[in-house]
Amino acid sequence: MDSRARLQEGLAKQGHRLFTPMGNRSSIVTIYASKPPADIRAAFAAAKVEVTSRSGIIRITPALFNNTDDIDRCLEATRKLA
Repeated sequence: MDSRARLQEGLAKQGHRLFTPMGNRSSIVTIYASKPPADIRAAFAAAKVEVTSRSGIIRITPALFNNTDDIDRCLEATRKLA
């Protein structure tokens, strides 16, 4: 399973509402955020994961160089935001 698919599946299992449809082949994975911006920034900063967050949407862009550990770290951060 590639990083993007692993990330999408993990986010869905956590109960996040995906903006990017499941199975979409884009490297961009976007979810709706219900937490305050400060909480979002803190969760991802603690995990050392860079994302873009604005207007209630979090954009995550895994790349070829991201590995399973990177995706798991990202999912740990998003678990705190579910």
